[in-house]
Amino acid sequence: MSVYTQDFELDVLAKALQDTDFLRQSVPVMGAHHFTEPEAGWVWGVVSEHWTKFAERPGVKIMSSRAHREFDRDPAKLSLHLQIIVDLFKRKPATPLSSLDELRQFIRDHNLHVAFEEALDARDRGEIDVAMAAMQKLVAEDVFSSVSDAVAWIESFEDRQLVQKHRKEHPDEYPVVTTGLPTLDEILGGGTRPGELNLVVATTGRGKSIFLTHLGYAAITDKQNPCNVLHLSLEMPADQVAMRYDSRFTDMAHGKFKGYDFTADELAEIQAKVDRNRARLSSRLRIVAPPLNSCDIGAVRAMVTEARGTMEQIDLLIVDSGDHMRGAGRQESKRLEQAQIFWDLKALATEENFSLWSSVQAGKEWEKRIASAEAVSESYDKARIATLVVTLNDPNVRRRGVVQNVDDDEPEESIREEDKMGDLSLFVAKYRDGQSKRTIPLDADFNRMLIKEAVGGTP
Repeated sequence: MSVYTQDFELDVLAKALQDTDFLRQSVPVMGAHHFTEPEAGWVWGVVSEHWTKFAERPGVKIMSSRAHREFDRDPAKLSLHLQIIVDLFKRKPATPLSSLDELRQFIRDHNLHVAFEEALDARDRGEIDVAMAAMQKLVAEDVFSSVSDAVAWIESFEDRQLVQKHRKEHPDEYPVVTTGLPTLDEILGGGTRPGELNLVVATTGRGKSIFLTHLGYAAITDKQNPCNVLHLSLEMPADQVAMRYDSRFTDMAHGKFKGYDFTADELAEIQAKVDRNRARLSSRLRIVAPPLNSCDIGAVRAMVTEARGTMEQIDLLIVDSGDHMRGAGRQESKRLEQAQIFWDLKALATEENFSLWSSVQAGKEWEKRIASAEAVSESYDKARIATLVVTLNDPNVRRRGVVQNVDDDEPEESIREEDKMGDLSLFVAKYRDGQSKRTIPLDADFNRMLIKEAVGGTP
């Protein structure tokens, strides 16, 4: 669809009236767009004004009431505006976010050319101050500048109370993403929120990737608020991650899927469960394994945009692991590069309005003690940037597997993934209201990719 057509504008308006996430992202773009039809421009003015004041989408009653107030003395105009309102709420828009991104780039490119022409004309006339003002105006009025968050404190006191009142009365409009762990959800007020960067920190082999799989599965199967999940794996191929979800979904051993070791009855049971849940879980989960040596924040953004073509929205982005990403620019040290990566992930979560989880490696010195927020490797800035930091600790895991050491043929005790069954402790090192320092006992069956709160455990 061309970004210049009236159909595109009507689709954007309809989508904004029906989808809060889309409205949030379209405000800075469409605010700089000149609508082809004045009625469409009027609708957008009402929508964006209501969003700015109350952070919510206006309904049919609000839109109709506004039309009656403004056009009561002109029945023809009133009828025209009421009709477009009804049509927009009934419309089934087909506007992908990629089209919105295309429009954003078009507007920025157009504004850039206009500013350059004004600046060059002023320079040719010898008016250097005017030329500089033209360029400064471009920066000040850039399409992206309006996404900044600013509050005039006492002046907006009443508005904040209205927003909080609306949140309390309409919790369905402010969904959270469950963690699948009741105690952690309770600490977080129901779960993680859009725009938050959350980290799980642990030493090698403690189950960080399986914990992220648990989070993804809990989100897509949540009965109260089923979520759409984009799972980016920088550690293993997409089909291997999918088999972990297969194991959790069917409650069957992961090894059975890796070796296709099923009885006829088990295959029939799996197929029956898939058939029962296909419609409910369709398009809920997308797993992507990008090339490791080229995955920077730009690549992640591209994968998010591509996923939106097949998913109505993204509620949770899982990045396993942010430690493996490349910095977008040259930094003086690894510490600064890692900090920039997680700042970029935080910005992405905020801009795209989804919750984001990533795993972070802890140093070997934390193997025998409870890891805190300081355990993050390479850069403590990761913990400072994150909204939530939890650590996985397993000091008493049972070591049951024995394998041969390929170097000297001597038996060596090891922890095989499928043999790790035992207690984990989840330490909540930091959350949005400060330090929690709560410990949640967990039962883990890595053979079935299962993590749950320990029965009778003492937080």
